[in-house]
Amino acid sequence: MRKFLGLDFWLFIPALTVYTLGISILLSIAPNLFFNQLIYGVAAFIVFFVFSQIDYRIFPGFNKIIYIICVIFLILTYVLGQSTRGSVRWIDVGGFIRLQPSELIKPFLIMFVASFFLKKSQSFPRFIIWTILYFIPLIMVLKQPDLGNAIVYFSFWIVIIFISGFKVWLVPIIICLTVLFIPLFWRFLKDYQKERIVSFLNPQSDPLGIGYNAIQAMVAVGSGGFWGLGLGRGTQSHLLFLPEYHTDFIFASFSEEFGFIGVLLLIFLYCLILTRIIVIGINSQDKFGLLVSGGIFGVLFTQFFINVGMNIGLLPITGITLPLVSYGGSSLLSFAILLGIASNIAKNRKKDDLLTIR
Repeated sequence: MRKFLGLDFWLFIPALTVYTLGISILLSIAPNLFFNQLIYGVAAFIVFFVFSQIDYRIFPGFNKIIYIICVIFLILTYVLGQSTRGSVRWIDVGGFIRLQPSELIKPFLIMFVASFFLKKSQSFPRFIIWTILYFIPLIMVLKQPDLGNAIVYFSFWIVIIFISGFKVWLVPIIICLTVLFIPLFWRFLKDYQKERIVSFLNPQSDPLGIGYNAIQAMVAVGSGGFWGLGLGRGTQSHLLFLPEYHTDFIFASFSEEFGFIGVLLLIFLYCLILTRIIVIGINSQDKFGLLVSGGIFGVLFTQFFINVGMNIGLLPITGITLPLVSYGGSSLLSFAILLGIASNIAKNRKKDDLLTIR
């Protein structure tokens, strides 16, 4: 079966399964949010289907408009956004819908970045101007502050540059310059973000303060054992020891109730999705499809890697969602758009690939 409801089978089914696991754990740990996430899921499917039908090749012709809309959307965050825990990231629409622009513009920024490399001749000065333009929304997101999404923006930007073949030697130079500018970058961070990074090195130095989140997350992951405690039996989330157990630390909640075997299944599904995106990019009929697929891969991999890493103590705590699992409509819609675009690229592939069932 080549297609499922006109969609790419190998992309849609693993993504749907991951979402199903996500709402299952949400029903256990935060049943009051289950219905909202179900509605978000229906909306996400509609968005996924719509973007899977839109020919991705039309987007380069609108790259300037896309960029302007993205920047305006971020500006609206500062004008209309409400401060929540010291961050201004969300816009309330009608009093019952909350949107996060930094999440929703990811797919469109990917297409803006990818469009740059479609012209045959690219000068270095033009690249610098384009880079400055791109870093405007990135810095705006960093100042909200939203360190997690700023890292994601930077990661898919690097991935697209690398696979474009445009002066590949720029990538290590950019990374080295980034390291050199860490002292300047440090000044952009809020005090609590600095404390998170410092506490990552030794969370036990302040177990009831800044190190509390990391310690509780690791306790939750470890307490799941091999088979898990079972749905509804996770103590860390149900007894509210684990902070943000339905968003940033939902992986810890999932690990506690589904155990090691459930985590393996979740990782396997993510690997299926990531592998499929790679295959779609390789078999795309043009360079733009390859670059956009690379950007989508960069977003999904970065968010998955960072979220899991901070839940198990391998990375500093950063406010970043677990794709298709964490509670939130904006994140879910963003990934629906990304995967819908990838599905359309697959539909227009230049040749059959090995991961297609006839």
